[in-house]
Amino acid sequence: MGILASEENEEAVVELYFREIRFTPIPAPLFKWKEPKSVLISRAETVLDLTKKLQRALNNRLFMGLKERSVMVGHMRLWKSNTNDFEEIEGLSKKYKNYT
Repeated sequence: MGILASEENEEAVVELYFREIRFTPIPAPLFKWKEPKSVLISRAETVLDLTKKLQRALNNRLFMGLKERSVMVGHMRLWKSNTNDFEEIEGLSKKYKNYT
């Protein structure tokens, strides 16, 4: 994502300005995380690209890290939050659990 290459003129462009995106899956108990995680994404990427990258990261965590092969993240929604407090995020997770 940070290196773009063109076969026509054999040039490469390296991007040095990435944005750190912190995320927490809700419901969180399936992933067994105790704090928000982060990924680096290019500033030129769209929200759809961010969604795909997070989906790959979560599926990789399930498949490789937890050896959970019966569950995959197929559809996800993104919300912007202004807090990094994990207790507040867990409260949102409990509200979401009761909502669905």
